[in-house]
Amino acid sequence: MKNQSLKPVTKKSSQGIINQLIQQNDLSNNAILLLGLSSVPNIQPNFLSSIVAEYLPNGGEISEFGGAKSKNHRGILPTAETAQFIIAGNNLEERTEFYDFFCNHSFLLQKGNIKLNSVPICEPKMSGLLFLDEKVESTF
Repeated sequence: MKNQSLKPVTKKSSQGIINQLIQQNDLSNNAILLLGLSSVPNIQPNFLSSIVAEYLPNGGEISEFGGAKSKNHRGILPTAETAQFIIAGNNLEERTEFYDFFCNHSFLLQKGNIKLNSVPICEPKMSGLLFLDEKVESTF
């Protein structure tokens, strides 16, 4: 297969369920980021690991970045903490705003297009894995 450059997801393109979700619901930049981040393990499994490795070439973790390892997947899987860090960094006010957006206003979460894995009692809600609904995921 030839290595072809791909066009990024845009609001102007109408192909695929991801683009349809963006277009039909006029998703915000935060929502588009959540959709993309939830898609990453299916498209480029090493994406998040390579970002962390760039900053920590000898290994290690960035706790603020979130992410989780799994039994089968060798890369970092995104969590809501990962999205929060990408959007707000260490800015407490922006992190709080994102938390409110994510928990109370996220169209994709409310409609079930993306999901947040539940976490054990006493662990932060945002540390749950962020993933696509099976119907959306099956379009890849």
